[in-house]
Amino acid sequence: MIRPSLSLLLLLSLSCSSSGAGSARSVGDAGSRADVATSRSDGGHETRDSGARDAHARDAHARDAAADVQTFPEIGDASVGIVVAYSPFPQALAIEGADLYWTDGQDNAVLTVAKGGGAPTTLASGLQNPGRIAVDGTGVYFVDAQNTAIESIALDGGTPTTLASFPDCSISGLAIDTTTVYWSDLILNAILSVPKAGGAPVTLFQETGSSVHAISSLAIDDASIYWLDSATGAVSSVPKAGGAAKVLTDKAASPGGIVVDDTDVYYSQTASGPATLFSLPKTGGVPSALADQASSSGLALDAHHVYFLDGQNLSVWSVPKTGGTTVELGTGDYGAGANDNIPSVAVDSADVYWIADFVANPPGAGDGGAGDAGTADASDASDGGFAGMGAIFRASLTR
Repeated sequence: MIRPSLSLLLLLSLSCSSSGAGSARSVGDAGSRADVATSRSDGGHETRDSGARDAHARDAHARDAAADVQTFPEIGDASVGIVVAYSPFPQALAIEGADLYWTDGQDNAVLTVAKGGGAPTTLASGLQNPGRIAVDGTGVYFVDAQNTAIESIALDGGTPTTLASFPDCSISGLAIDTTTVYWSDLILNAILSVPKAGGAPVTLFQETGSSVHAISSLAIDDASIYWLDSATGAVSSVPKAGGAAKVLTDKAASPGGIVVDDTDVYYSQTASGPATLFSLPKTGGVPSALADQASSSGLALDAHHVYFLDGQNLSVWSVPKTGGTTVELGTGDYGAGANDNIPSVAVDSADVYWIADFVANPPGAGDGGAGDAGTADASDASDGGFAGMGAIFRASLTR
């Protein structure tokens, strides 16, 4: 099967003439909300039923990271391990508690697995190229229907609920807080929200002065929404209740990913230049260069570091938020003919996890070993592995 590239999928993702779950309305309309708080092959995956494991069972399912991680000889780095050896086309990754959650655009599914590895569980199947994902204690929220719908599902699976659906949309960013789902739309050039419990979508901001579809890569904090504009190079913010946007900088050439903490915005730019990872005060000002290896939109944060991806060298790095020495946490040759695409990264207190897409011939795939998510078709490769697939990896933060 010939699969579209990640960049093509992104361009195809999300345009918006509203339908389905309800029409978007602008903040300030009479009925607007001002109180917004922050087909498929089963692939051997276990399908979770409605009586699936509770929180105690989920904790018991988690494995010790050091004991159960399968390593890749090709990588030449014993600290890098495999959590899931086979996911045909992984798109985006998130962490909640003891588990990882991700979307797969070829299996057309949302899946979960314990951080320590084991058999993945399919939470939802029969989707349409699901993409971005966000998870918290209330459920799993994801983009579906070729980037035109926002859907949710319980942490233990079930039937997805459509929260918003726009047939002519292209959703380019997704974030959640305790009550609300937020997203950016590339075609509408807009920032929108919808209550987790359901309701009419609300347009919080829309760029009306440009015909270029450019709003992407969304992040939130307690009070505001932040995004990148690939047409103007702007990093901007708007209150969660809607209102006027504030441009924090217009120096973000070819912006990639964005994350925020209590004081700063961190963003990557995918164009070549002297630096590709920057920090910027939320109040605006002059960006500070942090690193020059970032070449992907995937970013993550903890209390002290920014984690970023170097897709060209298939490596994961960290750098102090205040700047300083960059540390390579995981790297190497993922197999002969491996594609240089690492689309998503997530971090907890002990480990960093990332997706590598189009990994070629990873050892252990289809052999029933730890972290094996399914069986590769024999036609995929002649050496017992498979070509053109994906996997989820982990590396310790204490190397």
